[in-house]
Amino acid sequence: MGQRIKDINTRLDDISTEMKKYHFISTPHVYTYDHNSVQRNLQIASLVNESSVLGRDNDKSIIINMLTAVQESSTSSSLNFSVLSIVGMGGLGKTTLAQLVYRDASVKSSFDKRAWVFVSDDFNIQKIFKSIIESFTSRKCANLSNVEVLVDKVREELSNKKYLLILDDLWSENTEDWDTLQDLLSLGAQGSRVLVTTRSKNVATVVGGAVQPYMLKNLPHKVCWSIIKTKAFSPGGASETPTMTCIGVKIAERCGGSPLAAKVLDWEIDRKDLVRLWMAEGFLHLSHGASQISLEDVGDDYFHSLLANSFFQDVKLDEIGDFETCKMHDLVHDLAQSVSGVHDIKIINSSEMDSISRHRRLSLNLNLDKQTLDAFSKVLKKSKRLRCIYSLRKCDLGEHLLYGKNLRVASWLRYFHGHSSRGVHSSIVEHKHLRYLDLSCCSFDEGKDVSINQLYNLQTLVLNRCRNVNRTLVGIGSLKILRHLDLSYSDVKVLDDSVVQLTNLQTLDLSFCSKLVFLPQNIGSLRDLRELEFKYCWNLKVLPREFEKLTRLRCLNLSKTKIEEVLCINNLCNLELLDFGRNCKLPREIKICQN
Repeated sequence: MGQRIKDINTRLDDISTEMKKYHFISTPHVYTYDHNSVQRNLQIASLVNESSVLGRDNDKSIIINMLTAVQESSTSSSLNFSVLSIVGMGGLGKTTLAQLVYRDASVKSSFDKRAWVFVSDDFNIQKIFKSIIESFTSRKCANLSNVEVLVDKVREELSNKKYLLILDDLWSENTEDWDTLQDLLSLGAQGSRVLVTTRSKNVATVVGGAVQPYMLKNLPHKVCWSIIKTKAFSPGGASETPTMTCIGVKIAERCGGSPLAAKVLDWEIDRKDLVRLWMAEGFLHLSHGASQISLEDVGDDYFHSLLANSFFQDVKLDEIGDFETCKMHDLVHDLAQSVSGVHDIKIINSSEMDSISRHRRLSLNLNLDKQTLDAFSKVLKKSKRLRCIYSLRKCDLGEHLLYGKNLRVASWLRYFHGHSSRGVHSSIVEHKHLRYLDLSCCSFDEGKDVSINQLYNLQTLVLNRCRNVNRTLVGIGSLKILRHLDLSYSDVKVLDDSVVQLTNLQTLDLSFCSKLVFLPQNIGSLRDLRELEFKYCWNLKVLPREFEKLTRLRCLNLSKTKIEEVLCINNLCNLELLDFGRNCKLPREIKICQN
């Protein structure tokens, strides 16, 4: 045993030496970190400022009185504690109400001990026991894996003590879960209380109670407006003008009486796409002397600021811990549309074609038959303000885009699956002002040259799921300011040699390009490349020798490729994720510690 411990220590020393040599950084697993931060935020959120809570004074008084009434009638019960449930839909304020009751001075003086446990959908009895112990003792509970030890500690804390236990956001309808907890809770003194918050009447039935559950009602529209008004017109917020007041009142009416309506989210947004669209419209600017950061970094700062101010919610993380997607509630979306101006953005159908000329951004919900296309062309000729077009349907805009010469953004939104036979007309090259071009699911005519190498202002090019894409990539190296190139799921076989001239390229997505056979030999010229995706490139067998010059790469994922060896990764000091897949041998710089 002594020799085994010595061997383990030696291997650990070797790992530590290698980490320092190759600048590896130890980071927590993103999912564990995210889970803990969510839990922590939820607990912090329960500590409300009572003066900021509107419309719940009467509910608070009723709950406190109901607890008192239960206390008086509970002497006939076989249990020493009674249960009261607060039931209501999500975002209605159940947790806030319970916190107001929990912190009330008269409630504090009525119990020997109090505990707050956030349960959610994971009814983990060990976690509940630990939370009870920590609340009662005001000390962190040791990481005890033995349930019996935990039970003994809880029994010790509860025994002959009159307690108040809040079980917040309870979801489990499993009677066995509740029976397990109930047996232990019965050890408290007569008059102990359990207050449950839940969205489900079934949960309230399972946990029982001496009185009927308290059904929390929606707030009146006036109270919702007071909440919005307080937030919107606070110092540093919007000015309280008649227009803004009118907008706020309408939003309050749509809240449905929920004080946290903005937590019910509808619109999902891809962070990277959003930042690139901001960049295309000229919303992002580098401050003077900020040569070490990119426009994307500025956009990420904007995103984080909006997230911190609850414009975005419900974020999801990618595999390296960056924000990948977020959601926006339709109320926030409506507010954004209201303040942007009636002529700034419009979703139109065929019957509204004449209004195009007044708008700056259009989402087209059109079935473009010949008659509609002709009408569309005539209107585009008059559209001097139009900068962005998003198409919501399978449509062939083709040469008709020729008339929108001031366009900065042209995008076919990917709201459908599979591949379309939509063609792309050579007139696309006339759009010299384009910054963002998404031609996803298009098919390029093999008999025509539809090169995009004259779109000199292009920053983002998306050719996801495109066919006959190689002809379009000829001479792409002339797009000197191109920063993002997405060829994922396309039929690209060989990247044009001029790709290596795209020295400002930040991301290159080749994932699921099953026909791709090799990467350019001089790929090391792309020194600013941060993301290079080629997972599921089944026919990709080797990496170029210059690959190690891509020193800014953050991820290297070789899964589902035929790459069997990586010669050197010494210089890839910014890697945060490294996946060699099943086929690739580990490079000589990395040593495996085997048992």
